[in-house]
Amino acid sequence: LRTLLGPTQFNWLKNNLSASTKRWNIIGQQVMLSPMEFLGTPLNYDQWDGYNYERQQLLNFVVDSAINNFVVLTGDIHTSWVHDIPLSNYNGSNCTGSVGVEFVCTSVTSTSFINFNISQFILNSSNPHLQYSNTAERGYGILDVNKNRTQFDFYYMDDIEDPQSNQYFAEGYYVNNNEKCANQASGPSTRVGPLQEYAPEFPIDYVAGVNKEEMVVFGVYPNPTTDKITLQVYLHNEESLTIKIYNMEGRIMMNRETSILQKGANYMNIDLEGLSQGTYSIRLESKTKAITKTIVKL
Repeated sequence: LRTLLGPTQFNWLKNNLSASTKRWNIIGQQVMLSPMEFLGTPLNYDQWDGYNYERQQLLNFVVDSAINNFVVLTGDIHTSWVHDIPLSNYNGSNCTGSVGVEFVCTSVTSTSFINFNISQFILNSSNPHLQYSNTAERGYGILDVNKNRTQFDFYYMDDIEDPQSNQYFAEGYYVNNNEKCANQASGPSTRVGPLQEYAPEFPIDYVAGVNKEEMVVFGVYPNPTTDKITLQVYLHNEESLTIKIYNMEGRIMMNRETSILQKGANYMNIDLEGLSQGTYSIRLESKTKAITKTIVKL
């Protein structure tokens, strides 16, 4: 039988889901998990539709093991989708036969390689678990998680060829705690407090596999952001860093040197209030290495 994960990864996934004590079990993976058919025939075998037996084994495991709050995050297809993840007895009218919810995010700039010459009505009637789709717009998504619900907001750009293009909120969908079906939101997520959150603690084994002679950037949070970011940086020696921010035209928008940072884990907060909305590259330079990350300011 064809497998997408293979036995080692499949067992790893099952073991971690079984051992999870978290309220939300959020799985990040590459290709669409939910079926996408036209008159009973899969539209794309280069996703989980091409590995239906293994998919069914996974969904059966989620049901049999009573894995609650199962949420799947997907990309790759350069288009936007929201699905209830259906079993054969799926009924959206009363939310039965759904394993959880899948949010599929579009690409930021890459054009879609999907060109459905199928009406939205036929697409929905062939896939009753489909809650939302947009195969034309480019942009990004923001996932907002709290103890009561998980919401995914779709944001699109007016013109991906214009670096100064405006962006706009298009749709938001959420799934409530201990429910298994998506609901359309009345607007973008209302977050408690600012969008910025302080970077999470380093994992216990954060130096495992690190070349101790080099600088390592573990994280840039939050991204996208509205006015500031936090950098997680590991240094082998005490030293200062040069931080440069470039716009998409290659123009330097910020150039600063830090104070002497400690050996090991460091957190740095960078104020972006002077920058306009857009996409930027942030470059960190030590004595021996330079690392560049992409950030988006809302």
